[in-house]
Amino acid sequence: MDKHLKYGDIELMVQYPFSKPTKETFDNWKKDFLKLKEAKSFKIYLVGTFSEKLLGKDVDCRDVDIVLIGKPYVKKLEKLIYEGTRLGFEKYNTFFDIMWFSEMPNYDELWDEKKALVIDVCLLSPELLIDGVNINSKLKLKNQISKNLWVTPAYFPTTKQSQKMYDGFKYSQPMLIND
Repeated sequence: MDKHLKYGDIELMVQYPFSKPTKETFDNWKKDFLKLKEAKSFKIYLVGTFSEKLLGKDVDCRDVDIVLIGKPYVKKLEKLIYEGTRLGFEKYNTFFDIMWFSEMPNYDELWDEKKALVIDVCLLSPELLIDGVNINSKLKLKNQISKNLWVTPAYFPTTKQSQKMYDGFKYSQPMLIND
């Protein structure tokens, strides 16, 4: 069903629910995304449920989580996150959730050492609106640093990640998708 999407300055009609990601969709999106000149400024990782699915785990995933690591050049970050996310919606009707992390968390290490890590995360917008309804979790602490870029602290492992690890789930290492 066609729905109006607003995510930062991205506004368009999409089929919602979004298409579930496939390896073919990811590979095609990745080729397009890595052509953006700003991609050369960051290490780009595939993380989250879709990466686990690619490794053969029986998991249900609804989006693709991408993490950028590198110096936080605001203009480059904003353009890369904006263009990569827009590309996912417009061309593939798939949500590519692209964020910058100040540091890549190692969930297993944090779990084994009973530690938590607080990092800065940059994202396109704290609100992802579908027909005017925010489908994102509410962020308590957030700061807009440019037109389409917000920063917020994030705690790892999250409650959901901790529960999965408590239940015996072992996270795979993030997959570097560029060199």
